[in-house]
Amino acid sequence: MFRSGRHIYVQIIDDGQSKTLAAASTLEKDLKLTKTSNIGAAKEVGKLIATRAVAAAADCLAKNEIVHLVAS
Repeated sequence: MFRSGRHIYVQIIDDGQSKTLAAASTLEKDLKLTKTSNIGAAKEVGKLIATRAVAAAADCLAKNEIVHLVAS
């Protein structure tokens, strides 16, 4: 997670494979945010990354890959 003065960026990565599993930011047109660095924007990016994380985990499970979702 990175927060600049204007935007919020989030990635979920697989360190073992050096691969990004899911990503989201306030730059995405789908979110249609009026403000991009406040609490409301953070909540929307959080919802989006959560949805993408579940989809990525389901994809890994379909491929019989081991999935560990750990928040730090």
